[in-house]
Amino acid sequence: MKLAKAFADRSDFAGTPSVCHGTDTNGVKKETMRRGLGKLIGMLGVAGLVACGPGAPEEELIILHTGRIGGNVYPVEEVRQPGTPLQHYPYLAGYVKQVRAEAAERGVPVLLLDSGDSLTGSFASHVTGSRNVAALFNELGYDAVALGNLDADLDPGVLAELKMPVLNPFANSIGRPAMEGTKFWTRVKKGATPVNIFANFYGEVSVEKFPTRFPMWFGRETGAVVPVRDYGALAEEAKAEGQGGFNVFHWMKFEGGAEPPKEYLEGLKAAGMDLIVAHRIYSRSKRDVWGQGDFSAWSLPVSENILRRNQGFTVARVDLEKRNGRWQVKSNQLKQMTANTAPADAEILKAVARFGPQVAAANLTVGELSQPMAGEQILKAYMVALTEVGEATTIVYSPESIRTELDAGTLVASSLFDALPWTSPVVRLTLDDGQAAKMRNSEELARLEKREAEGPVTVLTSRYFGEVLRRELGLRPEQIEVLAKGSEYQLFLNFARRSGDLSSVQIPENWTYVGAQ
Repeated sequence: MKLAKAFADRSDFAGTPSVCHGTDTNGVKKETMRRGLGKLIGMLGVAGLVACGPGAPEEELIILHTGRIGGNVYPVEEVRQPGTPLQHYPYLAGYVKQVRAEAAERGVPVLLLDSGDSLTGSFASHVTGSRNVAALFNELGYDAVALGNLDADLDPGVLAELKMPVLNPFANSIGRPAMEGTKFWTRVKKGATPVNIFANFYGEVSVEKFPTRFPMWFGRETGAVVPVRDYGALAEEAKAEGQGGFNVFHWMKFEGGAEPPKEYLEGLKAAGMDLIVAHRIYSRSKRDVWGQGDFSAWSLPVSENILRRNQGFTVARVDLEKRNGRWQVKSNQLKQMTANTAPADAEILKAVARFGPQVAAANLTVGELSQPMAGEQILKAYMVALTEVGEATTIVYSPESIRTELDAGTLVASSLFDALPWTSPVVRLTLDDGQAAKMRNSEELARLEKREAEGPVTVLTSRYFGEVLRRELGLRPEQIEVLAKGSEYQLFLNFARRSGDLSSVQIPENWTYVGAQ
């Protein structure tokens, strides 16, 4: 990464957290004197006089950031279906308003951000076209929201309803944001210092390293999209358009460990970044983890949020202050959003309640499950469903795409969506012998193979995995055919309704299942 040298010697931010009150060895004594002076002023009742000695910060800023909400904003009064995830957004709204009120008393601005994968992902957001989450963002007055890889199928129409800048960490084939109406960065005026926010996905990690973790398209873009990586150029652009400012690097899919990525951090510092606002996605196999990681060894301060396994919300909060022209971290917190954190906000409940009838009407009974279904059972049933879409010799799919298990009893549409929340169409690939052999060597994809099949190898899979295979196998455009315009979820929903009892679905006799390794 080639970065502008003009940013290399930036010195207006102190990366080490500090709560100092003075600038020399007599700091404690000065602070004691300042408190004494404050008491004296209070006793004398001198109106308009403030004790603003060496211990008073020149400027303060509070940054709150959420992320990976996953569309989990349900109308809690109207929808009480079994399996509906816990709803923590009323406490999120209450906490944000509480912080703003307390900060306003001290004249401290509050910046509210979301780092992506929030507008889509739930049955409610699928039914409402993400307008349920848009209502949350608008009502709370977010200053900026970013998109993540799971937002690739976002309805572009919802962008017109969002009242804040939408940042996109992915670029299209001509180097512009991969969805019309989004930006790579934005400037928000907070207090005396403008704040520049730059969207990032997965730090410096390349698509080639983990091809299945990156989007293959975005919105209505038909060509390949790539993650943005040249933040030096974007910082230069921001500098050219304004008077500089405080630069926030908004890092989605954060996997920072104890060992700092020194070279990458130096690049970010050279680009003028002052603070990393990060969102970590923990493995589904790990329990909820509270408390942020230790980033004291990093040369840039990090405010880390996490994805909770049970889909509850957390808010990361970082308090900043400016002393002697240098920004410092005053405190770094991770807050769990529950009734113990803040009271539920009535206004946000009202804003989301209007989607209740729409979500309830869509949550139809699909059938009855005579037994619970684990992830692999759901995977097999879905692959059987694909055999009915069109002629093929092989079905391929990833076990990691099955998101949850299904309980025995009544199966409703929302529970099925939770298990398979994907909205891309199904494609058929026609492979030559070499490509077919390479596909069979893939350890990540499960296969359903037709016995004694003749002719060329034809593969049915989702558009997403079709794109993965296109890259890995070097497929030509004429080897890829879109079969179903509807979503994977809708296809599976129709199949489950025809089956009656999805848990009783068996692999047909002329097919063989080969699990992922």
